[in-house]
Amino acid sequence: VKSPHVMHAKTGIATYGRYSDIRPEIDIVRDSEHLKALAMIPILYEGELVSLMNLASHTTNTIPKSTKTALELLAMHVGTALIRVRSQDELRKSETRFRAIFNSAFHFIALLTPEGIVQEINETALSFFSTSREEVVGKPLMESPFLNTSEEYRERFQQAVSQVLDDTYIRREIK
Repeated sequence: VKSPHVMHAKTGIATYGRYSDIRPEIDIVRDSEHLKALAMIPILYEGELVSLMNLASHTTNTIPKSTKTALELLAMHVGTALIRVRSQDELRKSETRFRAIFNSAFHFIALLTPEGIVQEINETALSFFSTSREEVVGKPLMESPFLNTSEEYRERFQQAVSQVLDDTYIRREIK
């Protein structure tokens, strides 16, 4: 069950007033700190409640209008920042999952730019060819140790890359 304060915060409307009027029930913090005014400002992102900022005053029974405006502006920025942090956290988790799958594959996998420059390569390929990521990433795949083979093999590989660049999905084992 959600508290009435949270339910009200979901409307996006801030609450300002005497602490004892907003929270008339026994409040140990209010009473021990002698808090007079309370501000409860919803932190929204795209209309959804993501947090609730609670501020109290020891010195005044009311929150001045200029302070209310500043607090609501701050809440708007905090909401955007909270979502950015959450998004970055989700991106990190996704990256970790991708790396776990990418690097545990038994096949050689490389991500290339349309020009054939290696953006990423999995550990399987690096281990098999006894090379480091630094020796491969950022360089043309055609110049890598993986393609240091026959001219026929290099031509078949170049043909496969051309098909991918033409938006043709391919799955091919090159031997």
